[in-house]
Amino acid sequence: MILSIALILFCSLLVVAVLAQNSKGEFQSKTVKQVVSIQKANSFIEKTTWTLALLVMVFAILIK
Repeated sequence: MILSIALILFCSLLVVAVLAQNSKGEFQSKTVKQVVSIQKANSFIEKTTWTLALLVMVFAILIK
C-alpha cells in the first residue's frame, strides 16, 4: 500500500518535472521561456527528471 502511494507520488512529480523542462519547440510562449531560461534551474530539473524516472522504475518493479 505504501509503495503504491509512493509510486503515484513519484509519477505525479515526474509529470511536473517533464512539463517544467525548457522546450525547444516553437510553440512555447515568451513568458515561459523567461521563467525557465535559467541554466542552473534547467540542470536541476534534468537531474530531477532522471532521478524520478529511476524511482518510478524501481518502485514499479517492487510493487509487482
